[in-house]
Amino acid sequence: MRKDHLKDYIVAVSVHDTHRIAADLALMLYERHERVRKKNRSKDFSETKGKVFVELNGILGAGKTEFARAFIESWLKRAGDKLKEQVTSPTYNIARTYGEKTKLAHLDLYRLKTFAELEEMGFETYFYETDCCLVEWLEQVPEAKKLIPHDSILARVALEIETENSRRITITENEI
Repeated sequence: MRKDHLKDYIVAVSVHDTHRIAADLALMLYERHERVRKKNRSKDFSETKGKVFVELNGILGAGKTEFARAFIESWLKRAGDKLKEQVTSPTYNIARTYGEKTKLAHLDLYRLKTFAELEEMGFETYFYETDCCLVEWLEQVPEAKKLIPHDSILARVALEIETENSRRITITENEI
């Protein structure tokens, strides 16, 4: 996998592989986030420039939450932040936030059916007030894509079950 441009897929043959891939992606996106923010700190720039938005796709059981767990842990560690609670699926409460030095949100839209529900839960707030936002089941509310600022760093991660223990992970950047 090339360091700054992703379009390939990787086959993870274990949960450990999935964690490593997620951690590597988190580090790459964190570094890009920091470069953009530092470069634009002295200039008049959009508050959303350099923020990271990651869409996680896959059927139930494909490993989205496992991927998110490793991504979040790696991002926070790189930022010098501490994880104060275990990363769990936000399926029932829809959103969880992590970090103090850096803010990261993990959303699961599986239970939402309409754009109005998305607005009610404050989707924009989670994105605009965090450095990174991971979203599972974004396809449940297609209109949500319109809320993602054009100057964000975007990545789509698709997880597909190949066998009981292996996953095909396709990462595409700047495309949601």
